[in-house]
Amino acid sequence: MPSSSSPRSSVHATVIVVDDVEAMRELVVAYLRRIDPELTLVAASNALQALAMVESYASLGPDPREQVIVISDLRMPGVDGLSFLGMLARSPHRVTTILMTAFADDDVEKRASDAGALACFAKPFDLDELAAVVERRLRDVEAELAHPN
Repeated sequence: MPSSSSPRSSVHATVIVVDDVEAMRELVVAYLRRIDPELTLVAASNALQALAMVESYASLGPDPREQVIVISDLRMPGVDGLSFLGMLARSPHRVTTILMTAFADDDVEKRASDAGALACFAKPFDLDELAAVVERRLRDVEAELAHPN
């Protein structure tokens, strides 16, 4: 299980969980909240709602200590997860993306990676692994800030 035994002193993250299934959104948000109470956790039922949230959180300024992480489902009504990742990749805001899907295959994982996703999880997945990816990203950002090139 991931641990936040040493609090991050300089990096904060807002995690936006996007899934059209309410139970999935609630599960991921509740789990991440329990694992890392320092995270700001919000949920969106579709990509357009999440995009508005990204714009809101990311537009507060280009502070690298404020990270936005989007965990999105692949198949959703309207804009699907891969199209959403593409929209985020073209956004002026720096957003880390993670894809989750019940329909994983090599093609989906490659397309997610090509769209800039940090990881792609096949449902059902281990929530500890998801939390570890989020925590690792925040630790990497913290290390980058501590030792800039």
